[in-house]
Amino acid sequence: MNQYPRARSLVLAGCLAWLSSCDDPQIFPVDGGQPAKSDATARADGGAPAPGAWVATVNPTDYHDSSGVALVRDRSGDLFVAGTFYGEARLGDRQLKAVGEQDIFLARYAADGKLRWVKTWGGSDHDTVVSMVLGTAGELYLGGAISTQVDFDGQPARSLSGQNAFVARLDASDGRVRWVRVGASAVDSSVTRLAVGLRGGVYAAGTSETELGFAEAPPRRRPRPAPTASSRVFVVRLGADGKQESLHRPVENTRCEGFVVDGDGASYLACAFIGEVRIDGAVLKSQGGSSATIDEGDGLLLKMAADGRLLWHRVLTGPRDDRFTDLARDVSGEVWAVGRFVGPATFAGQSLAAQGTRGDLLLARLSSDGVLVGARTDGAPEVDPLPLKVTPDGRGGVLVAGRFGGSSWRLGPVTARGAPEGGALFVTRYDGKAEPVWVTTAVATDRGVVTARDVLGSAGQVMTVTGSYLGETTFDGVKTPVGPSLPRQGFVWQTVAP
Repeated sequence: MNQYPRARSLVLAGCLAWLSSCDDPQIFPVDGGQPAKSDATARADGGAPAPGAWVATVNPTDYHDSSGVALVRDRSGDLFVAGTFYGEARLGDRQLKAVGEQDIFLARYAADGKLRWVKTWGGSDHDTVVSMVLGTAGELYLGGAISTQVDFDGQPARSLSGQNAFVARLDASDGRVRWVRVGASAVDSSVTRLAVGLRGGVYAAGTSETELGFAEAPPRRRPRPAPTASSRVFVVRLGADGKQESLHRPVENTRCEGFVVDGDGASYLACAFIGEVRIDGAVLKSQGGSSATIDEGDGLLLKMAADGRLLWHRVLTGPRDDRFTDLARDVSGEVWAVGRFVGPATFAGQSLAAQGTRGDLLLARLSSDGVLVGARTDGAPEVDPLPLKVTPDGRGGVLVAGRFGGSSWRLGPVTARGAPEGGALFVTRYDGKAEPVWVTTAVATDRGVVTARDVLGSAGQVMTVTGSYLGETTFDGVKTPVGPSLPRQGFVWQTVAP
């Protein structure tokens, strides 16, 4: 199996990297022809480039981070990319400038990578987007958190305390915001995942330490915090008109990492938890956790009915730090969950043993009733894999994207190539039996970092990834001309898998 595709690919690397002054973007095919501006971008190994591949880059001169965060492809094949940026930005031929410390952007690209339009929103402080979905009528939804006040195309949104969760509906044609709802709460809250059910509207999952509501006109006074606040997952359903139709807060001491909804309105959540969690009268206590952060506790999968009843739960637990990072639901209704465990652990009655000293990847497949269909682990000494996203590949399997360290990582019959002094992004395609059949990587050299925030598959062979990188990074054999001292840059990477 060819591990590195040599078919058509494209990289929009660095086009989300922000600066106050920069050179024009370099956009050219890497098929042996001459670049439009320079020949700074070339095959990393000196060999023949991927046929039809092209690169668009912007060279930053100041320290302003950016990142692509979420991807959606509409029925026409156009790609939407949402993310965050600081300071001033050059995206394609568009100059952007943040209002506050961190702003939100949304860009629409044609299937061939041509930028159609870009929009930004922000207030005086940090605002962020973490999730985006396409609605049943072709509309877009964005979710994240805002600070202070943000004007979304004439739709005012105001945080009552620190950062508050928000959900916005937009027209896909021009990106115009039709409505925005803020989860008013006494302390910080945030949407971490969005999902769309068959009944229209949008579902949002997130975390808050106090009661919250997504009313059209949130109260002007800050809600009173609970006497003993603890972090709780919430799931809210908003209609197509933005009206709150249901709100549930199923478990405490948890944070949502992954979220999907089925046709009956039932929610599947991948969570991290630390300390004690009460579920259906039972008390779960995490074994892992070297500190008081939820990142370092145990993993929890649960299914919740549309009316808020908990239907089942499964725990990933061990003496070290174990967690689920995402989940997806395939066309058969089965659930794929991905995460990482360190040392010995157990999940759904199965004993696990990590090969690596820093942890192994776990890919689990469950029925809609919570029965474990199968589980696979992948790891190696000193590799330190961290899977971040899982999504159906359109062919009966899934794509898993994340990052790892080390020179190489063997996953069954395929090998992910990394760098001894840098980090690498990986995307692995697993078939319907959870067997790895293909992997590709983007490699950062000289102690650089590259990571994935979202990944899209298709019924064909097109794979798209967005995230950020720091330092010189090679995408599909194409090297980006960026030094390690410059800021993190957002990217979109599209390639054709074998």
